[in-house]
Amino acid sequence: MKRFYIITGTLFLFFALWTTLVVFLSVHYNSWGLLVIGFVPLFASLLFVNLILSVCCVLGTLFLAYPIMELTANMLRLDFDRFRREIINYSNHHTLAGIEKEQGSIKVYKSSDILVLLPHCLQNSECLYKVTWDKLDNCRSCGKCCIPVFTSLRDKYGIGIVVVSGGTAAREIIKQKRPKFIIAVACENDLISGLRDVKGIPVIAVLNKRTSGPCRDTTVDISVIESYLDRIIK
Repeated sequence: MKRFYIITGTLFLFFALWTTLVVFLSVHYNSWGLLVIGFVPLFASLLFVNLILSVCCVLGTLFLAYPIMELTANMLRLDFDRFRREIINYSNHHTLAGIEKEQGSIKVYKSSDILVLLPHCLQNSECLYKVTWDKLDNCRSCGKCCIPVFTSLRDKYGIGIVVVSGGTAAREIIKQKRPKFIIAVACENDLISGLRDVKGIPVIAVLNKRTSGPCRDTTVDISVIESYLDRIIK
């Protein structure tokens, strides 16, 4: 890990110095062509580093390198949500593969060890009953959102399910509950942020569906969550 920090620091220093040099020369000679030519090897270097990190490095290293990858995606005007979905898919695959390699099986968790974190935007935006934190039972099962399905899922599997209002609340719940495995539902941005923040606990990220726009009246494919639970509960 120390070697990684040295390499990453050197790369950041190189990219910073190169960028400064290219911008200075372009301004000095008033040449946009020089600016474009100067950034071509920079882009190529960033893409090469991203490829090496994403294919060869451990998951924690990948998320340490995420700012570089995000910068590259921005500069190349890539579809950012698609870029994040690829990171999430890689993370999920790597997480399960790592458990299987270490434990010899994925079915190694008790129901009580598992925590499902849900975003509050799954709840109907006009609902008057608060279900965040440990208030899932406040749901009146009116059928206007998917929250009632999760109360049934909790009772079926005996797992912990908590609706949270944001990343800060999610981190606090994790500290209180101390789960050994987390399934988190959210949008691409919040999932990436959570995957980078959580250390030492396997996390499976599940994307929500934003049928009514961002952060409002979202939904999620329950069968995806059930399939993960069936795979990991012993």
